[in-house]
Amino acid sequence: MTSVATDVKKDYGVNILEATADKGYECPANHAEALASGIVPNVIQRNGSCIE
Repeated sequence: MTSVATDVKKDYGVNILEATADKGYECPANHAEALASGIVPNVIQRNGSCIE
């Protein structure tokens, strides 16, 4: 999610972007990376575990 959303941020010239994704992006580590990059992730959580 972070790599695509970072490109969108650059294309639109914004510092913060809110992104919505499916359960495939539910990993807390992915959320931390997104938040550190100025991306607010909206993802439904199942159990907090990573699917890889």
